[in-house]
Amino acid sequence: MIADVAQEALRERLLQEQGRLHDQIGAAQRAAQADGEPRDGDGTQAYEQDRAVIIASGLRTALEEIERALAKLDDGTYGKCDHCAAEIPLERLQVLPQATLCVRCKSKRAKGRLP
Repeated sequence: MIADVAQEALRERLLQEQGRLHDQIGAAQRAAQADGEPRDGDGTQAYEQDRAVIIASGLRTALEEIERALAKLDDGTYGKCDHCAAEIPLERLQVLPQATLCVRCKSKRAKGRLP
């Protein structure tokens, strides 16, 4: 079980990351919605808008992971592997506070042996 002090420090990191991601998503969405003609007639504006849409999508995925971790903190399931229910080591959570899998299960997933 993760100590309350460690959980609060991890919650603070998650909240900071959540705020940062909200800001970045807003900037990416503004870039994706930018009006104007293609620069130099070469399609650069369209390319930049498409790129911003892709970036915003990735940022939204990261935000969903952060929000899921915060929900797990609230419901008391934070720090447990979603697959095997083993405790995720504090060291892993300190590096990746939104981790939902222990190292063993994450490795299995990366090798395609875990859905």
